[in-house]
Amino acid sequence: WAQVHSQVSGAVQAQRDRRLQHERSQRRDGLRALYKLLYDATSPAEQEFFPDVHAFLRLPSIEVLWQPEDAVIDMSSWAALTPKIRLDIQRQGRIDKIRYFDQLARALLSSGISLPAYIVNLITAEPSVFIDDADESKGVAPLHDQLTDGQLLSLLHGPLAIFTCSFCGWRFSDPGTRRAPRPQGFRQGPETAAPA
Repeated sequence: WAQVHSQVSGAVQAQRDRRLQHERSQRRDGLRALYKLLYDATSPAEQEFFPDVHAFLRLPSIEVLWQPEDAVIDMSSWAALTPKIRLDIQRQGRIDKIRYFDQLARALLSSGISLPAYIVNLITAEPSVFIDDADESKGVAPLHDQLTDGQLLSLLHGPLAIFTCSFCGWRFSDPGTRRAPRPQGFRQGPETAAPA
């Protein structure tokens, strides 16, 4: 036993890790119906910044449904969780708007495009959208966080805003079509509209 103990233990651990990964993947894939349900129930204006499937799976209210080893996909519990999930989706959508606004503003400014003073002051005062780029959980930088939806959308829906889907390369210039068609499964690559 002393001679094979480490090999047997390693094989048992590897098998356990594969089983847990498979179970976690099944739970994650089981959330596809919830994603579709929430996306379909969202207004077109909110769908524009609805998180892609990978960001959806990382939302705190979603991650607990598939990440722990003992997690169970229980469709009957979704109705009770929906308000919390919607708040997470709205929070992520706002962060995405701020991130895209910042990227677009910096690109336009570096190209010599004249921008309103509040935008120039904002991106000059705060080099990042987040308080700490290494830890986004610390929150959005204070001046960025004060931006209203009207301010964000005035730049994002402006004539110079062209977005490219990082998944498929599809380019968007019409505010009503900021996303490529939704991927069918979670195993496909990330699909995020990002400034070109």
